[in-house]
Amino acid sequence: MTGSDAGRPFVASPLLKQRFDLATGRCLDDADVSVPVHPVRMSPTPAAASAPPPAA
Repeated sequence: MTGSDAGRPFVASPLLKQRFDLATGRCLDDADVSVPVHPVRMSPTPAAASAPPPAA
């Protein structure tokens, strides 16, 4: 689920009902919760996201 809060886009967890700012990963409903953010490139084909390599 997606939406915006005060002009800032967010994605919401359908299970926990937490909303996360797409730019920062911060939870809009709980200051102690955040998720990692990754660069995304939009193009006419599906979006591409890059993530850091897994830790060894």
